[in-house]
Amino acid sequence: MEENFNELDPKWNTAEYDEIWNDRLQFFQLNGAPDSKTFKNALKQRPGFKMKARISMNFYAFFFEIIYFLSKECGKEL
Repeated sequence: MEENFNELDPKWNTAEYDEIWNDRLQFFQLNGAPDSKTFKNALKQRPGFKMKARISMNFYAFFFEIIYFLSKECGKEL
């Protein structure tokens, strides 16, 4: 099932994105959306926590969300 990512979608420019995002987007294209059964099964087959987290989690968004939230002054709406 492993195919060359550029063969799947020739319009895709992998040089434009970081390696992590290329891995994520390739995984999504090959296995579907995160709520699909094929996605969940493929994610279970990836070795180790780090490889699974690389696909399913954005660490920067998780750790720095409060800074973004406060910088956009959304805290006033609470």
